[in-house]
Amino acid sequence: MILIRKRFDSAAKVFWIAVLVSFLTAYVSPVGALMTPSEEAKMGTEVLAQIKKSLPLVNDPRVVEYVNKVGRDILLQVGYRDFPFEFFVVDDGSLNAFAIPGGYVFINRGLIQIMDGESELAAVLSHEVGHVQARHIARRIEETTPLNIATMAATLLAILAGGGKAGGAIAVGAAAASMSYQLQYSRQNEEEADRLGMKYLADSGYDINGSVSVFKKMVQSRFMNMEGIPTYLSTHPGLNDRIVYMENTLSTDKYAIDTQKERATQAAFLSCKVRLIALYEDPKLGVNLLDELARKEGGALPHYGMGLLLERSRKVQEAMVEYEKAIRLDPSDSEYVTQMGMVCYATGNCARASEYLDRAVSLDPRQSEALLYLGRIALDESRFRDAQALLEKVLNLNPDQNEAYQYLGLAYGRDGKLALAHENYAIYFERTGDTRNALYHYDKALEYSGETPGRAQEIRQRIEKLKNKGKEDSKKPEQEGWWHGR
Repeated sequence: MILIRKRFDSAAKVFWIAVLVSFLTAYVSPVGALMTPSEEAKMGTEVLAQIKKSLPLVNDPRVVEYVNKVGRDILLQVGYRDFPFEFFVVDDGSLNAFAIPGGYVFINRGLIQIMDGESELAAVLSHEVGHVQARHIARRIEETTPLNIATMAATLLAILAGGGKAGGAIAVGAAAASMSYQLQYSRQNEEEADRLGMKYLADSGYDINGSVSVFKKMVQSRFMNMEGIPTYLSTHPGLNDRIVYMENTLSTDKYAIDTQKERATQAAFLSCKVRLIALYEDPKLGVNLLDELARKEGGALPHYGMGLLLERSRKVQEAMVEYEKAIRLDPSDSEYVTQMGMVCYATGNCARASEYLDRAVSLDPRQSEALLYLGRIALDESRFRDAQALLEKVLNLNPDQNEAYQYLGLAYGRDGKLALAHENYAIYFERTGDTRNALYHYDKALEYSGETPGRAQEIRQRIEKLKNKGKEDSKKPEQEGWWHGR
């Protein structure tokens, strides 16, 4: 019983969400009629909303942007596609990746952490894109026998809650196993996704051997992982036979490999891997993984990662030692210098922080995080005009830097520019999902901007848009169609 619960508590959680949610939405089209791309896209949007509520997703912007960049590079080779696609990293140490309707692709950080290069990451993403392009999910839903939707919903919620008592965990396991038998990809599905994935990978200029090497690592982990086989081996059957098939394909077909690209992408891949370990892995395991990476790769990056991990563990002084090591080994990297400046600021040493942050900006004038902290220092020192200039520059470089709106509102407010102050506060609250405070500050911005009609009109439009969005959200049933069908 313990083993069953342990497996369904974490490693299987990602898969069963993807499987069950896909099944729950089978009401979109009658059985026997393959849903249209627009129906699949609508279903995917609903599935994504549920996953975002239920699964811990990695939100580090550098990791998210990097993985999406790799995904976008692959999509350039796909040609026509029904969906725009988006890529997510799940904060889960188990080995899994899956796609849901609508072109949303998920990969666990644990799977990225066992990889050695971008070609392996691209191989897994290409495979999942292949499943979406071939519309395997829609076809599996079409072929399933309808079951009681309410029972499926209860099972899903039990899995999300962690299984409950041992008896409940067994029930969840039995129900999930029954459903997965109907919905799991067939061998033909997998081979088609393999063929498509390898083509996308080769056309993108990656080392096609990445497909084989990453799958072999997953198979090998079966014998090293005491918590059971990798989830990917359950959700994507026949991996051993498929490895043989792919190796035979590689021996008969000649693929061009851009070795220069492989080398050029290594630094970005390792940076992503280090940030996942440092910011999301269990600290004790993270230390071991970073030590292993230091022995294997050397250089400054493992020290930077160790600094991030130590800072996360509130060992600030030890973190600063690691950042200094990274800077000595690679003094031209603005990211290392910025991080040192940020930790100096956190310890209250603004003078030293300014030295590092100014140096980071001199190395890279587009280093928005360094500019953000220089703006905060200017605010602390009552240099409000300097703070405004710095924070405006941050937003020109990175409009998604929500924190900058908050500090910019503060800088304008302390400088007596109340309309701009309230407007930036309103944008900050709107972007962080606090509609009530956003509307309050938009109203105050409108009150103070009456003398500039053009500005007032824009604020009125934002208020109207925000209110309309609130009305639309309030009209939505609480997932009635989701749980009970039409």
